[in-house]
Amino acid sequence: MAAKGLFLGVIFLCELAALAAYGYWGFKLPAPLLVKGAVMLGLPIAVAVVWGLFLAPKAEYPVPAGVRLLMKTLVFGFAAAALVATGKPRLAAIFSACVVVAHAMDYALESVDGRRDG
Repeated sequence: MAAKGLFLGVIFLCELAALAAYGYWGFKLPAPLLVKGAVMLGLPIAVAVVWGLFLAPKAEYPVPAGVRLLMKTLVFGFAAAALVATGKPRLAAIFSACVVVAHAMDYALESVDGRRDG
């Protein structure tokens, strides 16, 4: 289904945007350069590792649907909060709206297809 692929692509872009938001927040921290650099690089890498291990479609350690929803909410919610903390509230609102719409449409399409993975 073409629509399903479109929304999966948007979700992937949201994931990349979340990583970018974490990196930008690290860059804007009022801290010494070494700390900024460590957070700017380390936080997105840590989030990507957690995502790959537990939340990716082919995760090494898949978690139940409720836990997955909670973890995704935290990842995207903290990314939006990071944007607000750096003085970008409009961007945070746009990002949040994109995340919600893309995931809602993906869920609706999976429900129509009858393929919920629990």
